[in-house]
Amino acid sequence: MAPADKKDGAEKYSNWEIDELRKECTKRNIKFIEPDNKEELIKLLWQNDHTPDWAEVYTDLLCHTSIPYEEIANRTIPQIDAIRSKLGKNIAIKIGIPGIFGGALDNPPSTSSPTGKPPKLSEFAAFCNAFNSIS
Repeated sequence: MAPADKKDGAEKYSNWEIDELRKECTKRNIKFIEPDNKEELIKLLWQNDHTPDWAEVYTDLLCHTSIPYEEIANRTIPQIDAIRSKLGKNIAIKIGIPGIFGGALDNPPSTSSPTGKPPKLSEFAAFCNAFNSIS
């Protein structure tokens, strides 16, 4: 099997045999015309390495931001890169915190319908006290 370098450039494929390059292109469903030379196959693989996985990009943006699906296509690639580079630094507010207005976290939420009233001070204090053990 071909060596698995973690180099970013095309040089990671330079030691591969032409049959290994063809097998890798076939595995990735990269179309090539026979007989291709080794340099052309390396170029195709390198380009494929740098093609973004748009399903993953959309999933990241939908799960970790409040950007609507329809608006993602209106963003530029530098904007998308900037947003994705900061995803791990912030916790999405939309995930919510269980028990924030329904009492202590160790109590299961009640099945009664919400009253629409703001939480009592004692409920809010119980919520805050649940984080005292976190250090």
